[in-house]
Amino acid sequence: MGDSPKRITKVKCKKGLWSFAWEKYQTKTQNWDQYSLSCKDQARPELIECFRKMAKHAADICEIGYSEEKNDCQRH
Repeated sequence: MGDSPKRITKVKCKKGLWSFAWEKYQTKTQNWDQYSLSCKDQARPELIECFRKMAKHAADICEIGYSEEKNDCQRH
């Protein structure tokens, strides 16, 4: 795969459907190639725990409300 820069642009789970999007920089064309994946596979517990731990930080960055009790983000 080489050492081309990569960046994750989207991770989403809605009604059991996981969606991932990422980009990989192509030095030959000097552009970013876009990739995506959707699946209904059961997520590993480590991924779920990671998202739970990041929820408050993501809400702060997006300037939306966050409920510790519900571990849930909501728009104001």
